[in-house]
Amino acid sequence: MTTSPPVVIFDCDGTLLDTEPAYLEAESAIAARHGGVTLEKFKTVVPRLLGTVPLDSARIVIEEFQLPITPEQYLSERDELTSKLFPHVGILPGCERLVTHLQSCGIPFGIATSSSRKMFLLKMKNKQEWLHTFKAVVTGDDVAHGKPHPEIFEKAARALGSDPGPHCIVFEDAPAGIQAGRAAGGMRCVGLVNEFTNRSLYQDAGAEILLSSMEEFLTSDCLEQFGLPPFPS
Repeated sequence: MTTSPPVVIFDCDGTLLDTEPAYLEAESAIAARHGGVTLEKFKTVVPRLLGTVPLDSARIVIEEFQLPITPEQYLSERDELTSKLFPHVGILPGCERLVTHLQSCGIPFGIATSSSRKMFLLKMKNKQEWLHTFKAVVTGDDVAHGKPHPEIFEKAARALGSDPGPHCIVFEDAPAGIQAGRAAGGMRCVGLVNEFTNRSLYQDAGAEILLSSMEEFLTSDCLEQFGLPPFPS
């Protein structure tokens, strides 16, 4: 029996890039402006927003807090605020080292993000050299269905020259993303736990392991568990 070689697919927000504080700042400001929602109250809805496409996230916030605006207005205001913040977000610890290792081993890797392409490119504005190491990028603009639907991971796998399946390794910080990966031919999923989300939700979604940061994955045990080469001794 032939075993397919591994491919790796990364979510972006909260997985590769530290964008969550920027989203929280912008979206909580909109909720406060239109509904008097406090930051602490807004944080209660954050777990439901992780991994969603922009229009879905807008609808969730508007419905939860009964804001007197349309989803389109919400997104327009959010984009105006985040566009000033995104170019300055940092790469999360461990991500550059893992990507460099995958590249040196000839393992295909790409990104599957629910963000629009416009917003994704703003986040990567000052990281162009790093962005060009990724073989494929699939954004929310490229799919008809957002996570937890598997479409985005299926498209990412094919863009990397592979069929969806258990040889595909997904890194995600959202339970909805874990569900999407598992539904995409049984991809193996690494859950990077978000501070606002209960760990049990990742386990229920099908994460194989749960980590606090990407740095924890950089051990030989984790790499070998997922069929990836260890770092050279």
